[in-house]
Amino acid sequence: MCGRYLGFVLLVWIPQVLNALSAVQSCAVPILNGGYFVRELSDNPTETKLTYACDNGRKPAVEGWWATSICQNDKWSPALQCIEEKACVPLTIPNGNYDASTDGWYQDTDKIRVRCDKGYEHKNNKATAQCINGTWSSVPICERSADSCGDPPKIPHAVIIGNGYQEVSAESSQLQYKCEDGYAAEGAVSKTISCISGNWTEGPTCSGGHTTVRKPVSEVETCGTPPLVANGDVVNNNKRYLQYQCAAQYQLVGPKMVGCYSDGTWSEAPTCKATYCSVDTDELSHIKSVGVRTINDGEEENLECSSSVFYFSEAQCTRGKVTFSECVGNTMTKPVSRVEICGTPPVVADGDVVKKTGMSLRYQCAAQYELVGPKMVGCYSDGTWSKAPTCKATYCSVDTYELDHVKSVGVRLINDGEEENFECSRHGRFFDHFSEAQCTRGKVTFSECCNWAKLHTVFCKDLLLVGM
Repeated sequence: MCGRYLGFVLLVWIPQVLNALSAVQSCAVPILNGGYFVRELSDNPTETKLTYACDNGRKPAVEGWWATSICQNDKWSPALQCIEEKACVPLTIPNGNYDASTDGWYQDTDKIRVRCDKGYEHKNNKATAQCINGTWSSVPICERSADSCGDPPKIPHAVIIGNGYQEVSAESSQLQYKCEDGYAAEGAVSKTISCISGNWTEGPTCSGGHTTVRKPVSEVETCGTPPLVANGDVVNNNKRYLQYQCAAQYQLVGPKMVGCYSDGTWSEAPTCKATYCSVDTDELSHIKSVGVRTINDGEEENLECSSSVFYFSEAQCTRGKVTFSECVGNTMTKPVSRVEICGTPPVVADGDVVKKTGMSLRYQCAAQYELVGPKMVGCYSDGTWSKAPTCKATYCSVDTYELDHVKSVGVRLINDGEEENFECSRHGRFFDHFSEAQCTRGKVTFSECCNWAKLHTVFCKDLLLVGM
């Protein structure tokens, strides 16, 4: 009798076990060259997980010295892989992308070029990163372009058609509105708005009988005192608009140009955002105290460690936050000594020594020049200096006397990556038409002469290229 009950229980229990086992994902035993793995217990009984590490001289193809992989859809994800210790794992670039390696990792000295999404641009014109000894150097940052626009204006009784929601829209982007049933955009010049210099043009009003159209633009004197921008100032007053520029170590966010409406109100003004980090070394136990150091966003500075001589920690400033590397020894091929041994510091044209410690010199370039090469110079024990940097000009020189399509205002200097609007001389009213001069790597491109509304749109095309 007991045997019959036991047989019944087994018949009921065995199918349940088989169903549970069949629910477990089935992956082949992985082959891991240069490493080893163990099976890890999981809270999910239907999930198979492995933890692995690599032999000396190698590391997982993901961040960290050990990694986990889960069996999903009959495949291990991520794949178990050990790569050379000097290789680099893929980067994650917010608001940007690049061509992925077919191997899933990058060899030492490999370079990648980052492409920023529409509405974003490379910070400090840095678009490439290089794998050096297992880490990426100078990782590009895709930041919102000053000419891009944020959320489009919300118009009562209207929706945007033909485009999904996006946080940022690129310069010259256009969006179309449609009124809900029972409402009409009567009298509107256009149901489409455009992104111009960081601002959306004003769209229609959906109503039963009338529409509010764009405010007419007037001369800046009509509006009186210009908008106050903290850490910024007006650098160009061109009758129909004001151009703002931020102080050193601040970045302009929003429209570069501010116009005056005929009703006496100003268009939206920009803001100036700090682009530096403040490091108080007196509050850091692993760094030698040298007071408060200021580091620009996207740059780094080597600080002497308090634990060992000839050891440094690299402080990296990224969007107002500082990260420190471990304290590592110098990488010079010769023994180093105190800077007094080498005597007079190397002369760097358009640059100067801005910091001197017992073991190194730090250089900085003059305004409108960019430092190329090592930021720090050391002294070898044989009395010679390590390689010094150079200072490269980051501006373009525009002599308006030599240009017949713009009004003569002398020689103007434009920083690399920036632009300036010039009044055109081919129209009876100078302030009605402008030509935009864009400086890119020492060369200037001029747009056609366009009115202010069209100046920053696709309808105002490049006119000519001038080499400087």
